[in-house]
Amino acid sequence: MQMPAEEKNSVRRDGFVLARLPQLEMYFYYAIWIAHSFGALLLVYKITYDLQRSMQAWLPRSDYVPSYHIDTSDPEWSFYRMALPQMLFANFAHIGKFFNDCVVVVVKFPLVSYQTNAVQWKENL
Repeated sequence: MQMPAEEKNSVRRDGFVLARLPQLEMYFYYAIWIAHSFGALLLVYKITYDLQRSMQAWLPRSDYVPSYHIDTSDPEWSFYRMALPQMLFANFAHIGKFFNDCVVVVVKFPLVSYQTNAVQWKENL
């Protein structure tokens, strides 16, 4: 007895028979898979939305950008905002000090050395 041509194509050399599922059963499995994927997507959306609402409830509002919130678990911004006036004061104090030092080195030191050289030159005459 010979096998039909369709069954010959579904038999591999090792004797494994590839069975095809009925079309109605395939549609049923695809419908379950699509429904499961859609349900998972809705579940993730709901969890994310609930998490967003709860986070907005305990996060303080941003002073910089309206309708934004500040994450208080990251303290660098609050430390920076507290230290900024002190850093600016120290920066301007150093700028003033270095400017004064540059004026002394560039302008006053040559004048003093020129005056001492002039006095010494007059004494040598």
